[in-house]
Amino acid sequence: MVKLNKGEKSLWQMSFEMYLIDNKKECDIEYFMLTNQNIRVEFLRKLSLFRKEPVQIVIPLTEDISISYHDTDEDTIELVVETNDSSYSFMVCYSRKKSCEKQIDQFIEKVYEIVKKNESSLTIPTSQAVVQRSVGGALSPIDSIDRIEIRRFLADLGPSKLELNDKNIKKIKTLFPVPTEHIIIWADCEFDSRCSGVVCTDKGCFIKSNVKAFNTKKKKDKDENQSILYYYKWANFSPAYFSDDTDTNYILKVDPKCQLAFLSVCKTHAEIIKRNEFQMQAIDDMDFQNYVGTVSGLSMGLAQAHNPHVDFIDQYDANIQGRHGFFAEKANNMRDISLGRRATVIGGDNAKNGADRLIERTFLGDQYIQTKYCKTAADSLKAAFGRDGLYRYVNTDVGVMQLEVPSDQYDTVVELFKNKIRQGQVPNGKGGFLTNPNDAHKIVRKGHYTYDQAVQMAKPGNIESLKFDIQSGMVTCLFAFGISSLITMVVSYRRHKDLRRAIGEGLKVGAKVFGLTMLNHVLLCQAHRYDVVKNFTGNVLLRDALLTTGVSFVLYSIPDIIRVLSNSISFGQFLKNTAVLGVSMAAGAGGAFVGGKIGKAVGGDVGQTIGSLLGGLVGGVLGSAGAKAAADTIKEDDTVIFSRLYRSYIQSMVIDYMLTESEIDLLSKDLQKIKQKDLEKLNAQFRKSKSQEEVIVSFLEPIFQNIAKKRKPFSIPSDGSIGSGFVALA
Repeated sequence: MVKLNKGEKSLWQMSFEMYLIDNKKECDIEYFMLTNQNIRVEFLRKLSLFRKEPVQIVIPLTEDISISYHDTDEDTIELVVETNDSSYSFMVCYSRKKSCEKQIDQFIEKVYEIVKKNESSLTIPTSQAVVQRSVGGALSPIDSIDRIEIRRFLADLGPSKLELNDKNIKKIKTLFPVPTEHIIIWADCEFDSRCSGVVCTDKGCFIKSNVKAFNTKKKKDKDENQSILYYYKWANFSPAYFSDDTDTNYILKVDPKCQLAFLSVCKTHAEIIKRNEFQMQAIDDMDFQNYVGTVSGLSMGLAQAHNPHVDFIDQYDANIQGRHGFFAEKANNMRDISLGRRATVIGGDNAKNGADRLIERTFLGDQYIQTKYCKTAADSLKAAFGRDGLYRYVNTDVGVMQLEVPSDQYDTVVELFKNKIRQGQVPNGKGGFLTNPNDAHKIVRKGHYTYDQAVQMAKPGNIESLKFDIQSGMVTCLFAFGISSLITMVVSYRRHKDLRRAIGEGLKVGAKVFGLTMLNHVLLCQAHRYDVVKNFTGNVLLRDALLTTGVSFVLYSIPDIIRVLSNSISFGQFLKNTAVLGVSMAAGAGGAFVGGKIGKAVGGDVGQTIGSLLGGLVGGVLGSAGAKAAADTIKEDDTVIFSRLYRSYIQSMVIDYMLTESEIDLLSKDLQKIKQKDLEKLNAQFRKSKSQEEVIVSFLEPIFQNIAKKRKPFSIPSDGSIGSGFVALA
């Protein structure tokens, strides 16, 4: 259903297939509608392989609207809708060109009729003082600003101190000046012979210093004798710039009565920023070298979150003979979703002769589907007919429902269904019966999977059930990937101020979290298919928590086991890492349990998932930091021990190569270019080698030699030059 605002009425809808180009990709349009106030368009933007998001475009009907269309090289017509603010291009696919053009002409004619009829009420005011949401839900200037902290800052400023009417806006744009394309959101100004004050627009903040018309100060003090305009783009703006009493606080240079409101909000937000920076510093002080806390915490959170797929397996596991049908229904639905269809399983209410699935379609009508996966095509067809011999899945509300059958039985079922139609056994939902055998192609739906694949999905330990579990966990695990990547990027960037490094570390940690959570999800779903898990009579939550924690612990221990066996790390380091990992996972599991309980009480299953993730993250990070701090008092990390020796050799080689001060600066820059993974490899080689000094020196030597090569050559002076030197000294 298309949601309309109060007072909106749908007057016309495009019935042809349409798409638009978004980021150079073709995006299917779900609906293209004309209302009495605007043109509403919704299209599906692809976010990932399995996920699309609906995006709505609302084009207000104003007297400046312009619509045109023309043929393209393909079987499409390009429809262009333009306003003063924007231009939109839609591609209309046609099978009958004349019919398509006629409908577009009707659309254009209707648009201009509406605009002409309601010209006075539809025209957007020319005053840029209008900062609320405009007709149809378009973004206001404040909402268009990317930085959420700036939007909060502007909201805290409250209503503009200066009335933003056309006259005042014109004055500001002329006298400050402010570029004409900027939309003024807030202003606190005074207009005497020379105006001064503060102006906030959708692009940034302007501050104009105050100066008296007849200033007695000397002309050499230029800053005091002329008004200066300062401009800060929102991307570079910080309230902290205007929170102190120093000369660099330019807000203090405006007229005193225009300072107070802006200065007060700046000081408040500067305190908030300071507190946040302190909290971030507290996180930065933790050891994020291996991001154990982040990874294990989020993994534990996701493991303890509400898992509807495990519930699904438990629910239908008792039906030994027919459970593959439920798995086929679920698998086909997930496959349709991955193809961008709005598919839903609706058969949970067990309504008599009701549909199992629903696919919503805006223009072509909704599809109600009954899934039948039996051993043979004849059995799949037979299951859809009642004792009276009539097709069961028909009602007056939705008509004839589709019959979804295994892909390998489709052709046979279609032919058998044709016979049923010929025999008058398929009601049409209107009191009669279908008579055209070819309607069988419309009713019988080819499933995405064969019968044997559906049977395997319900059993543990095979390719089909593993694929089913991976697909079912994809969305949740991608969510965990995004959260962990973002957190890691923020922490890394604040520590190193290197965006490329932050992105790399974020993706690396995200991949670890995704892999672990996916493996946890798959193993948990697989385990629930085995009798030993199904027949467990104890605490189910404790069982699943122990299962996922044990799997996670083993998985994360494997890399360290390989490293200690290859002597890349010491046995002491292995024990230390294992202890930190164990504490981190236990703390993450505890935090996830508490967070999940709180989240479920507040927001149900969704709240439980979010609460588990946040609780697991907090528990994992704090547990990792605490365990690491305690372990450090017992044993230093291998990397700390190695780095001391590494630095000592650098100092020694500086003396050996007799580097000057400028050359030491070059050395510092070259050392900073060394990648972290190269240092990790060096540490591993150092531990394995019997000539450890040679390993470090061989690594550093090319850097020192490269600096030495840049020195100017020194030629031995001739005897004559030496003699002349002594003469000069004498």
